Amino acid sequence: VYVFVNQGRPVTEEENRHQWYNPRPRASDEVDEKPTYTWDGGLRAVSDEAGRFAMRGQLEEGRPSRFSIYKPGYAMAATQIAQPGVTDARVVLERAGRLEGAVVFGTRLDPRWIWMRVKGRLAAADALSPGTWGSEVPPPDDVGVRELTPGWTTIDGVHIPAEDGVQPFLVNDLRPGTASLEVMIGNDPDPLLTLPSIVIRPGETTRVSETGRIDIRELVRFVEVSVKDGAPGASPERLDVREFRGHDRQTADSTDRNVGASEWPVHVGIPTGVKSRLDLEIRAAGRRHVRLDDARGAIDVSLEPLLPVRVRLPDGMKPPTGDGWLLRAHPVHDETKRYFLFPSDFAGVTGTLVPELLLELPSMGRWSVTLSKGQTVVAGAVFEVIDAEVEERVVTLEPR
Repeated sequence: VYVFVNQGRPVTEEENRHQWYNPRPRASDEVDEKPTYTWDGGLRAVSDEAGRFAMRGQLEEGRPSRFSIYKPGYAMAATQIAQPGVTDARVVLERAGRLEGAVVFGTRLDPRWIWMRVKGRLAAADALSPGTWGSEVPPPDDVGVRELTPGWTTIDGVHIPAEDGVQPFLVNDLRPGTASLEVMIGNDPDPLLTLPSIVIRPGETTRVSETGRIDIRELVRFVEVSVKDGAPGASPERLDVREFRGHDRQTADSTDRNVGASEWPVHVGIPTGVKSRLDLEIRAAGRRHVRLDDARGAIDVSLEPLLPVRVRLPDGMKPPTGDGWLLRAHPVHDETKRYFLFPSDFAGVTGTLVPELLLELPSMGRWSVTLSKGQTVVAGAVFEVIDAEVEERVVTLEPR
């Protein structure tokens, strides 16, 4: 439920029903009085010059809602759960403060790797949405988290470009109080640094330090990987690089980078925190995966051919003929160890049936292979590839 606090002029009935003005303050504390879009006015309103407003409409049944209040130069506020029939709702707006500074990252680091997290008494827009409260009680208004990319102001969408390795930033719409600022890199779970106890004053701009700068050059290290193609035939056109930063187990929602490979060797540079652990896995079509644990400094790797595995049928079973047969293998992960899981891993590796049953695997380790006819698995086995130098690998299926 949204209310835009008027700037001291009467509000017509037509405006209050059908026109919606830009509700968020710009950096200049000005507001565009031009209607930006129309809406079904039941759950939005514009107050009169004294701040009074009225809403008539239907709230979504079973879902908690609360008022959100806007006024230029003030932090957006939120109040109690919106209940039909309330005639004495009262909200006190607080004059907004700002936080400004600049991140010094040098000439080597792309500023797009850096992002920031502000914690404290943020504007109501940073609170959890009503659908995620899980109860009729909104979260405390003195706790909030806002994530932002340096260079973008958080209200009016104006970009401040980096210059000479320095990226300015401006955080608008902060409520007075104490905040902290964390500087993050990539998807590292831990911040490069934390600035605690930043005092936000109403109507004032606070600098992050005496110099107004945060120097992270000594807090970032680079992993430089040079990838060559060690397999015969045409080289792949792309590489998939998966980053694994400091978590217990790699999952399908990790960070992927799709790297073009028009020229070989391919060079991949990844920044991370000096204290952070960075694991990498490099994949390419028709090549064996390369796993790099706790990658540091300059690393040379080679993409080698896939690992062939001949598959034998159970004694007495005839070779599969006709349609509907499928030979497929999936990696078997050790849940006690760190591992990578790509979305494609769920589909597994499909083998060939003619002229012989053959799998070509992209990595060593434990694998589960099945032979199925339609939806029915007729044979299978679990096996382990432990030596990439073995010339011939054979696994015998067992009937199911």
